[in-house]
Amino acid sequence: MNGTVQFDESALQEIFGKEEYKNLPAIVISINGRQRTGKSFLINQILKKLHFSDDPDWINQQIPNRFEWRGGRSRVTTGIQVLSDPFLVEVQGQKVAIFLMDCQGLSNSKTPTSQNIKIFTFSALISSLFIYNDRPPCDDILETLGSYFTLAKLSGVANALDGGQQERYV
Repeated sequence: MNGTVQFDESALQEIFGKEEYKNLPAIVISINGRQRTGKSFLINQILKKLHFSDDPDWINQQIPNRFEWRGGRSRVTTGIQVLSDPFLVEVQGQKVAIFLMDCQGLSNSKTPTSQNIKIFTFSALISSLFIYNDRPPCDDILETLGSYFTLAKLSGVANALDGGQQERYV
């Protein structure tokens, strides 16, 4: 890996440009955090809650994991993964598409810091709801988040990712 991040425009178009929801408002829920902290497991639980939203016993329901996860020390998620079929729900009387996004773990030895910064920044910029997941002790979470945002700002990643726009799109 050389620290570059490549966008697969055809994949983005396939995910976000489907006729049945391309004109709907989108909500993007993304999860980020350190490697091996349960991000993919948690995003699968959010998926289950969306799937069984009317079931008070949703936590005990079973669905296939859409985001791969497993125990151990080796990373599972590489890059950014977006669920290709969003949940279409009604929010305050308006139909919206909810997309779920899982990101590779930060602070792993296989990924250059510059690539982690780009993935972190992109996921934060595109998200309507950004979840930073970590395990205790969490004493340095704010420092870690602040460092990533500062590095992204200094490197111009945020500006490059939003095409130079000054406003944040959510």
